[in-house]
Amino acid sequence: MLRTGVCHGTCNGSGMSCVPTYEVNIIAHGPNGPIPIPNMLSCGCIAQGSCYRGDHFESHWQLIETTTDNVTTAIVSEELINVGKCVGSCPMGPARCYPSDDDCKLSLPGTRLTCAPQSSVLYTYTDLSGATVSVATVDRCGCLTG
Repeated sequence: MLRTGVCHGTCNGSGMSCVPTYEVNIIAHGPNGPIPIPNMLSCGCIAQGSCYRGDHFESHWQLIETTTDNVTTAIVSEELINVGKCVGSCPMGPARCYPSDDDCKLSLPGTRLTCAPQSSVLYTYTDLSGATVSVATVDRCGCLTG
């Protein structure tokens, strides 16, 4: 059995929610290769309707080669990369008036904003086959339309 965790409980103050703040992937081996399973390690309280970057770690195997006195040594290393993920929720966008804001005959609710990455950073390493691999890591999150 695999326990992946769940956040529950109450937070002090109104408008606060208990959400995951730190998780890592456990790699299960399936018939078609490795399967990452999120494993939540800690929870915290954030304001409802807020969007933030949470820690999310992935395991990647890399090849590190060093050369000393014309002798090349290759080391296989497991690297935990904090790729991050966007967590939380966003409010609705502003309502729209038709035909115009000055003459509002019909008011439609705004579109749902989505908590999503606003910027990312590439982490580059050499995998076991010697190929260069780039992994996008979430740098900043925000509420976006769409």
